Amino acid sequence: MDADRALDPDRRHTTWEQTVAARIALRIGGYRPGRHAGRIRCPLLVVVCDQDQSVLPGPAVRAAHDAPRSEVVHLTGRHYAPFLESHEQAVSAEISFPHRHLAPRAPR
Repeated sequence: MDADRALDPDRRHTTWEQTVAARIALRIGGYRPGRHAGRIRCPLLVVVCDQDQSVLPGPAVRAAHDAPRSEVVHLTGRHYAPFLESHEQAVSAEISFPHRHLAPRAPR
């Protein structure tokens, strides 16, 4: 419901065709990236929107718990909240994450 407002707020791309190939329907049901989360060794930021009905937050949170160096940020709102009402919180989390996890370490 918020896609147009989030992705094209100034209505500059009114001819943008928002479609996908029908063949994606055959693959989307088996798409489970979280099943490999335990293999991720680099820092992982997982941003979930608590009221999201498109991408449910539960599986993402569970996958993050399997990744050894993960951090979960919960945003209030639906799927496009990081672009709309929770934008500042999302940007703050995304900017601070690499500073905390990827900052250069002092030589020993």
